[in-house]
Amino acid sequence: MISIIMPTYNEAGNIKELILRVERELKKDFEIIVVDDDSEDGTGKIVNDLKKDKKYLKLITRKRERGLPSAIKRGIEEARGNLVSWFDCDLGMPPEILHRMIKLLEKFDIVVGSTFMKGGLDKRKVWHAELFSKLFNLLAKFLLGGGITDYTSGFIVAKKKAVEKSDFKGIHGAYFISMLYNARRNGYRITEIPYTLSPRYYGKSKIAGPLSYIRAGFSYLSVLIKTKFDV
Repeated sequence: MISIIMPTYNEAGNIKELILRVERELKKDFEIIVVDDDSEDGTGKIVNDLKKDKKYLKLITRKRERGLPSAIKRGIEEARGNLVSWFDCDLGMPPEILHRMIKLLEKFDIVVGSTFMKGGLDKRKVWHAELFSKLFNLLAKFLLGGGITDYTSGFIVAKKKAVEKSDFKGIHGAYFISMLYNARRNGYRITEIPYTLSPRYYGKSKIAGPLSYIRAGFSYLSVLIKTKFDV
């Protein structure tokens, strides 16, 4: 079974469609764990209403703890499946490739969605987001190697054992860097699959504007340096 972890904060406009798209893609042998940071827009209520008819659906509402990395970690801790997956809940990352990603776990331990490999595409057309991602991943590839093109992806399907011991620290998606590096160093096999990243369907991005990306960049850079040099 695969456990799909959906970390949410104010995703009322996206969460129902995302859940239904995952249901259509997987059909059976899955569960969805929504870890909601006490959203103010009713995200939790939408999920709670869906739970009445969707037995595969579980809602965890966090009132004291906040942040993407710790939400993912909580989801992994609650997961019943031997496989886990997570991705952004803004409808930008397509759950329609989950079956292809799961199939690759016959040969690998972690499958990462990448917009940087051949066949991948970022359709958001946000210049500062594209610039930050490209420059940072070039630096990460230079320092960490491993044939990985997208160290900041956040779109993953993995065997639970390969990721459950990661520390999940840093702001937003910075945790992904050390998670991939340490998994590879511990002997887990990693591959990537291209996908098209679409613009957010509804709501506001958690990181928006050039200044936000600059601030996030310092956190990502700090995690990268600590990962490379074990400091």
